[in-house]
Amino acid sequence: MRPKSPPSPAMTRLETDATRPSIPLITITSPFSGALLDKHKGNWETWKNSMYSVTCLSGLYSYMTGTATAPDKEIEPHAHANWMQNDERACAFIFGAIEEGERTAVGPHLTDAKKFWDSLATRHEKDGPVSQVYLIKEVMGKHAVVGEPLTKNLDELFRTLDRAWKMGTITIDLLKSIMALNFFSSKTFQDIQFGIQDRIKASTKENPFTSTDIREFVKEREHLMAANNHAATNESNSVALSARGPEKKRSDNICTNCKRPRHTVQYCVAQNGGMAGKTIKESKAQRTKDRNAKNPNAKSTTTLGTTTTQAMVTRSMKDETTGAVYLVCMPTDAMPTSVQPQALMSVSATQTPTSDIDTMVFSTDDLEVNNTV
Repeated sequence: MRPKSPPSPAMTRLETDATRPSIPLITITSPFSGALLDKHKGNWETWKNSMYSVTCLSGLYSYMTGTATAPDKEIEPHAHANWMQNDERACAFIFGAIEEGERTAVGPHLTDAKKFWDSLATRHEKDGPVSQVYLIKEVMGKHAVVGEPLTKNLDELFRTLDRAWKMGTITIDLLKSIMALNFFSSKTFQDIQFGIQDRIKASTKENPFTSTDIREFVKEREHLMAANNHAATNESNSVALSARGPEKKRSDNICTNCKRPRHTVQYCVAQNGGMAGKTIKESKAQRTKDRNAKNPNAKSTTTLGTTTTQAMVTRSMKDETTGAVYLVCMPTDAMPTSVQPQALMSVSATQTPTSDIDTMVFSTDDLEVNNTV
């Protein structure tokens, strides 16, 4: 409560108070019409200036600043009653000029307008680095626009910086905090941004949240994100493998017998292999035979990068020297030119019993006397 004015013995306060009280009743017919005070908007300075112009003209400003003293209730009961109502009206006017969040933050003030005003000033003028950060970010986001008043907008920019400066000294750590919050402003990294913001808000002059602390915090989050991504990748791969089933072996798998690439144990010519004792040429022929077993009457050849399909015919051939019988798949227009005439007894397009065939080849080039088994 305000200090009471000392009574003057030269005046009869009671009589004067009854007819002309020293404190008239103040009436404001219109509520506050400007932007409501909102901490999230950082509009304290603008709001305070608007409140000053309205309340000073009406006479309520002195109640908010504490310069209006309350008269003695016993000597000037009417003036005292008016003063009390004026103080309540000042509280009501402030109440109607602030957002709901501000009312909750400072608590209800039905009387004592000065206390109400001081609570708001403390909440906003010493807001700390978080509000400074966002005010400076706001300034950094402003740019001159063609067609808009340049000087007016520049003045507004400077006023915003003045508000940030009044909240506390702007240090290099504060500037780094601003840059860090701006750096993590995308939705992907909002959890990091909020984490930095909360730590800045909780910091004090004695225990500040420095740029070094910010870096350590980000480093921990980065490691956590990497671990989570690794776990998610492994889980995704496991699901994909389960859906796909066991992978087929590639044709260039390592042979389990000789440990060499591009063939399997079935066609291996090394000891204990499927074709042990055979030549590599014979192994390749067997592989070709197996690949074309489903379609022995077709053979693909590649000439100058163009693949064509030739009609094939199966012929049986007998080597007169060795008595070996061969089943040969060759183009219909091909002649066994590479076979020595004396080694070839007969060529037949008729079907030969499988039990009478010694080997199968896919080119007459393979019918060399020295290569027969």
